[in-house]
Amino acid sequence: MTNEYQLHLAMTLNNLGNSIKLMGQMEKAKQKYKKALSIHEKLHKKYPENELYQSNLGLTLNNIGFFLLENGRFQEATQMCEKSFKIHKKLVETYPENAMYQSNLAVIQNNIGNLLFYTGRIEEAKDWYQRALDLRQNVLKTDPQNIMYLSNVAMTLNNLGSTLRNMGHRQEAKERLEKALDIRQKIFELHPRNILCQSYVAVTLNNLGSLLLEMELFEEVLQNYEKALDLKQTILKTDPENIVYQSSVALALNNLGNYLKKMGNLQYSKNCYEKALDIWQKILKTDQKNDLYQSNVAMTLNNLGNLLSETRQFKDVKEMYEKALDVYKKLLETDTKNVMYQLHVGITLNNLGNLYCRIGNIEDAKYRDKEALEIYETLLKIDPENIAYQSYVGTALNNLGNLLYLENSYSTALELCSRAQDYALNSANFDLTFKTYWLMGKCYEKLVDNVNALTNYEKAIECIESVRSQLSTEENKMDILWDKDGMYNDIISFLCMKVGDSEKAWEYLGRFKSRSLLEALRLLKLEAPESIPEEFIYQEEKHLSSIREFIGLIRNATKADEIYQLTRRVKEIEAELDEVYNRIREFSPEYVDLSKGQPLRIEEVKRLIESQTKKTAFVEYYTTDEKVFIFVMRSDEKYAKVETTDLSSYELLDYLNRYYTEIVDMPMPDTEETWQELSRKLIEPIFSYIDGCELVYLIPFGLLHYLPLHALFVKDKRFDKKKRLIEYFPIVYVPNLTVLKYAQSRDSQCLKPCLSLGYTPHDDQKELFEGEAVLVAEQFNVEPILGDQAKSDVLKNVSSDVVHASCHGRFDPKEPLNSGLCLKDGILTARKIFDMSIKTNLLVLSACQTGLNSRKPGDDLLGLTRAFLYAGARSLIVSLWSVEAKSTFEYMKSLYIELKEGTDKAKAVQNIQIDFINGKYGDFYSHPYFWAPFTLIGDWK
Repeated sequence: MTNEYQLHLAMTLNNLGNSIKLMGQMEKAKQKYKKALSIHEKLHKKYPENELYQSNLGLTLNNIGFFLLENGRFQEATQMCEKSFKIHKKLVETYPENAMYQSNLAVIQNNIGNLLFYTGRIEEAKDWYQRALDLRQNVLKTDPQNIMYLSNVAMTLNNLGSTLRNMGHRQEAKERLEKALDIRQKIFELHPRNILCQSYVAVTLNNLGSLLLEMELFEEVLQNYEKALDLKQTILKTDPENIVYQSSVALALNNLGNYLKKMGNLQYSKNCYEKALDIWQKILKTDQKNDLYQSNVAMTLNNLGNLLSETRQFKDVKEMYEKALDVYKKLLETDTKNVMYQLHVGITLNNLGNLYCRIGNIEDAKYRDKEALEIYETLLKIDPENIAYQSYVGTALNNLGNLLYLENSYSTALELCSRAQDYALNSANFDLTFKTYWLMGKCYEKLVDNVNALTNYEKAIECIESVRSQLSTEENKMDILWDKDGMYNDIISFLCMKVGDSEKAWEYLGRFKSRSLLEALRLLKLEAPESIPEEFIYQEEKHLSSIREFIGLIRNATKADEIYQLTRRVKEIEAELDEVYNRIREFSPEYVDLSKGQPLRIEEVKRLIESQTKKTAFVEYYTTDEKVFIFVMRSDEKYAKVETTDLSSYELLDYLNRYYTEIVDMPMPDTEETWQELSRKLIEPIFSYIDGCELVYLIPFGLLHYLPLHALFVKDKRFDKKKRLIEYFPIVYVPNLTVLKYAQSRDSQCLKPCLSLGYTPHDDQKELFEGEAVLVAEQFNVEPILGDQAKSDVLKNVSSDVVHASCHGRFDPKEPLNSGLCLKDGILTARKIFDMSIKTNLLVLSACQTGLNSRKPGDDLLGLTRAFLYAGARSLIVSLWSVEAKSTFEYMKSLYIELKEGTDKAKAVQNIQIDFINGKYGDFYSHPYFWAPFTLIGDWK
């Protein structure tokens, strides 16, 4: 066998090893590499000065080293990489102009960087990656169009970006990863069927997504993770048994789970973690000694344990953490200097501490948190500038502070929180900053230092609202509050019960409820009204873009002075933007308030209430885990009043279930006990204050949106009998006072008296739906719009005094903006309605489920009622549930008779419901099932 033949055989075996490895057949790849290495070593030994033999030996050693690295054999990988580096370095020194030798040296430098990264020697890894990048960029200059050279540069940029991310240098990391992604996407466009090109794009998307998640740029995170997962799943379909592809999909699922958990989408997050864990556990069975496989299993056990622990699903969580801890400790024993293993041990100890805290085992929690803190502080001493380590130290300190708070050691807890806060601010960690302010507020409250308590609570709220202002979809804005609503509970309870400042508490409630709604509306990318000059819209966009840019810089700043200077610049731009909005306000005040996302201040609330032309009471509810706060203000009074009632969320849910059973599902004749109990909690505490008013506005919260509060019994002490609330006053509902402000300020003049629409896709229901539309049209002497003519365009720019829609409604609990009316051309969604112009004094939605909205921690904010009110309707009548056809027919007939006679909407609804109660339409129809679901929302006039 000639030397040339042996060389080609070894090279072929080496290439086969690479190909088989990519196919996930690790054992076969290993055998090919070994055979290739054996031949190359013999040739090199026989001809030690032959540069070709040297080069090929070095490449094979490098390939085996990389193979061992990918399979978690770090010590063996180190030996191979060191031998390879020695050979490649000598060749480059001998032939410094040889681009191929330079490229090969860069390959091994990059792999040594990988090895150092995975063994936790991050700073050294960065240096090796930088050397590889410099060399690869020099090689690229010799042939700028060379795809392989471009790909190599992108690979090292990707690795360097991941390393900088772990060092806490997020902006630098982002720049490297974005450059890598740009190169890889361009190569992928040239070779769209190349699996390796697809894989490289997916890897960088994944890495960039993880970085953006840490930077809390949430919308971009989801885009990157979903693209990465889609690419990886596409690749896996080409070879379902490929372990490399399986592992890649598992990593993408794990990262997507991290994002979904952060966003509060817990069930989907759990599904992602469980799928990832299942894949990695199966892969681990193929190679039980693989350090990487073990580490991946432990990582996902940790993540899944965190999710279950935070949602109080404690079964199996302790076992998950202990398994993960056992894995990391054993890995650390094999490599005691591995910083990554040390960090993961600390993280898992921290997770165990959190679990023990949640189940009330304070001593064990303190023990674990102290262990974690010791590890974090050791790591921080090694790398004092590492922002990630600063965050970990701050988190452990805050956790210990929380445990001391639970033990009533408030002063000591404050000391730890103060230290934690320094680390939180230095590392620009929003979540930790929020938690430290919140916990300090609670400590000061217990120490009866109300001034400092309020200061810290307010700063915690600022943190929440600051991060929400940077998101750009309502779904993300809502979900960022999923674990933060307790902060609003605390500050509202504190102001009501400890400070006695009901007005400020009410203002915070308005901020909690209104801000999400206002941001939802403006973030639907509503077009600016034509009345606003284009110059002002351009200035608005320019300033908003600048603010987003500077906020991004603040998030990535590493020094306090830098953060201060950037924050000051943001405030300057915000002041300039306010000037722009002041000019726009002359043309469209509503657009300004929606664009700024500002709820009404308490002074504006008072002015709105005092401006009512009838003696009106406003009653707003706020439910917490233990209590219900009821805020009340009359138009003839100058101050707000608050009452507190002991009604837990569990009790309220029980009442709601009983109510649906007794009233909706199986209408029962005798329901007085349930109604009276609810009235004692929700109406009687404030009834004496609203007595004598001509009109009452009810502003529900949470579960109360599903109760027809106007149907509750209230005892009439004058006659010693019970009457329903609607019998005392006309009742109107409103989502919040901001919505009411604009509903009442709209022009009431419309072009036509009525538009009546009826549609159902079911032939057996046409008589019901179209018949109702015909009835209403006859009342106003107009032609109804029926069947195939009942399309969404009919409503797009409608201008009618009354709009009546008799059709099916669809409620989407997962995506409230997709809820809508079923018309001939499909679903007219809330998302579409927000962009319509519906000029009407009254919109009646006689459709199933139209009144139900999404229930999330930020309150029921998105649904058809909100969409139609924003689109231009002054008021709506909706139904909380589907009602028997005959009673609905009588209700609507009576409603329009009342309105045509000049009765205002609120009084008309009251008169009709009293008629039902008194048996005008028969005793059978006096049951609340038939009349209680109809509610008037918006302006009463």
